[in-house]
Amino acid sequence: MTAEAGSDRQDIKSTGRSLVNRVVIILLFGVITGIAASFVALGFVDIIDWLADELIGKRSRSHPGFNLVLLLIPVAGGLLVGLLIRLTSDRTPDNVASLIFRAQIRARPFSLRDGAINALAAIAGMASGASVGIYGPVAALGATLASHLSRFCRIDITTAIGSGVAAAISTAFSAPIAGILFAHEVILRHYSLRAFAPITVASCTGFFISNYLLERPPLFQVEATRSLFAPEYFAFVVIGIAGALIATLLMKSIITASRIARQSNVPVWLRPSVAGLGVGLMVQWLPDTVGVGTDLISTTVHHDIFSLPLLTAMLLGKIVLTALCIGFGYVGGVFSPALVVGVLSGAIMGQLGLSFFTGLSSGLAFYSVCGMLAVTSPVIGGPLTAILIVFELTRNYELTTAVMISVAFSNLVAYRLFGRSLFDRQLASQGIDLSLGRDKVMLQRTAISRYVTTDAVTVKGSQRLIEAQRAMVEAGRQECYVLDELSRFVGKLRLSDIVSIPANVNVHQAIASDYASLDTLVFDHELSVWHALEQMREFVGESIAIIDQRNYFIGVIYQSTLVTAYLQTTENVRAEEHAAY
Repeated sequence: MTAEAGSDRQDIKSTGRSLVNRVVIILLFGVITGIAASFVALGFVDIIDWLADELIGKRSRSHPGFNLVLLLIPVAGGLLVGLLIRLTSDRTPDNVASLIFRAQIRARPFSLRDGAINALAAIAGMASGASVGIYGPVAALGATLASHLSRFCRIDITTAIGSGVAAAISTAFSAPIAGILFAHEVILRHYSLRAFAPITVASCTGFFISNYLLERPPLFQVEATRSLFAPEYFAFVVIGIAGALIATLLMKSIITASRIARQSNVPVWLRPSVAGLGVGLMVQWLPDTVGVGTDLISTTVHHDIFSLPLLTAMLLGKIVLTALCIGFGYVGGVFSPALVVGVLSGAIMGQLGLSFFTGLSSGLAFYSVCGMLAVTSPVIGGPLTAILIVFELTRNYELTTAVMISVAFSNLVAYRLFGRSLFDRQLASQGIDLSLGRDKVMLQRTAISRYVTTDAVTVKGSQRLIEAQRAMVEAGRQECYVLDELSRFVGKLRLSDIVSIPANVNVHQAIASDYASLDTLVFDHELSVWHALEQMREFVGESIAIIDQRNYFIGVIYQSTLVTAYLQTTENVRAEEHAAY
């Protein structure tokens, strides 16, 4: 055997061992994440269901009319939410928007301590009737657990967040494919080969536990008793357009409520209790609109028991209550409220459609489900996820086809009226724009201070120009930076500008005279790479001075360095999206 053949065989063995190790790590991480996220998610849901029934459900059923206890419970729950959030590190709840942002910049979600506090705050709010989503906190819990499990594996944080979210969503909806797609479509915002295997394993594990091990029922089921009729396809287009309008109303209401809350003089920790007062009043009038709304979804889909005026009142009440609760700081998502708002709007359209099509109709359930996803998909920015949730839950091709039509037109219209999703608008209000891709977000979060160098020619204002010229020639530079006696930045001189100036003129005189041009472009050391690149569009020169807030000179940054940083970031993002390992 030649030495070359022996080396090739050794390389094959090494590659094989590396591949086996990687497969084992992915399997272990995916399975453990799926188990942890699924049990936590199911426990979270069960606790909220039990407490909500004990605190709100039984009282509203047994004591119709005005009830002071039902008024005070949501207020107390909101106060508890506010006090709990004050105990977290940054005093803000984790939500889907923050998960999306953290996945883009590869930042870890909350610590286990903050995650536990947020979970308790979510339980306190939803158990006392808050109209917020249960799936946002479930996704945040899954992402937090997975991110900490990834410390023991060679799993990057972006993949870990996606895996935890996929496992939680798969468990909650009994829809593993939708869980995988939700992680990629909504959270990661790209389809990564590297992330696909761990996310798939975690999602399938969560589904196995909820569907086979614990035999949990799905959120809703629809049986196809009749076929679709041709004229109904136009109705599903109308439902999609109407769903876009209602989704836009819901999202704008939430944005408006958030702005009112910020502009009010109410302390942050007290705001949820203000929303709790609204919940307490609403439960006296429309008790079905408070809380997560899972029972209302099931009842609306399966039973035609609500009149058209009552459906309309519940629809408007749910929108107002959801905007109030989310805008004023309750911990929770928008997925569940959007499902409720959507199913109510679909039922309204269904009742109108049934009277129009008379005997040629597929039934109210089809219209309710189409309306539900027509509203939800533009809110979360996940049209494919919405379609797959319906297909996995119902195994109904005809219903899925109808939903596809409604979702397609809903997202088309809602994007024009509002944007991609509520999460994008929430991030945009914080100065985070995801529309141009992950590389821009990462460059926006990277300060130029990490690329600053002191490799530059500096002179004092009292020095003669001949000294400045000599220093630039010896260093091979075309520019020098002028500092005062305290090392504060004064200006920049170019060699080409001062070669014709008399040598006995000092630097300060050259700057004050018409002999030299003064370059005034300077950067603060906290400026981001992205904004630095934007400001350098018309820049001509070697480097730019970097100063602090007191105008002290820190160093310089070269144009080539910023271009290299941009290219490296872009290459890293593409490598993550396309690399298999």
